[in-house]
Amino acid sequence: LEESAEALMLRLLSKVSRIDSSILMNNRLDARGDEIIQNTANMLRHHHNMMLDSDTNLTVADVQGKLLEYKPDIAFIDHIGLLTGTDPRQTEYQRISEITRQLKVAAMKMGIVIVELCQINRSGVKDNPGRFCDLQDLRGSGTIEQDANSAIFLENRKVDENADLKGADAYISTAIKYAKNREGPTGVVSMRWQPQYHDWQPAPKADYENIGEQVPWPE
Repeated sequence: LEESAEALMLRLLSKVSRIDSSILMNNRLDARGDEIIQNTANMLRHHHNMMLDSDTNLTVADVQGKLLEYKPDIAFIDHIGLLTGTDPRQTEYQRISEITRQLKVAAMKMGIVIVELCQINRSGVKDNPGRFCDLQDLRGSGTIEQDANSAIFLENRKVDENADLKGADAYISTAIKYAKNREGPTGVVSMRWQPQYHDWQPAPKADYENIGEQVPWPE
């Protein structure tokens, strides 16, 4: 809903091939880079049952139909605020409530995971660099929290736009916060973000910094 399938595929190719995304976006591949990208595309095509669907103006019923068609193990929706309500007279609260509840029912019936990207109220991030947003900052409806098994927030950290992030060793230190977790603890996990590869990974265990309750280190 938010990006085209072509843009998403470029990000995936950059992540898997470890080729700087700016080179891909600007079509500046040399012969060796082009060979790597072709091999990466073939690997993704043959080893991953992945569908990128960039349809727009979808209702939650349309999404349910696509889930039945594709039968995924996990589905990402970017973002639920762009889904169309069934009744134009609905308020935003009613629309989001209907969407989250029906997606929860679909996930339970099909035995799959649905990851719903959500918007944050502007007041939750404005003039608050370095702070985590929380459940009360979710935009639209309290049912986002109620219907979710987990609610995960990215750290609102201002990035130096002049930073030269080139190569495999360059990254931005950041973190994620588990504000809700029905099947485990809540807390903060240190992360490394490499925008040049669109890659997002847990920081090495030695760099892990606990804030609040400790989250078990992912093996």
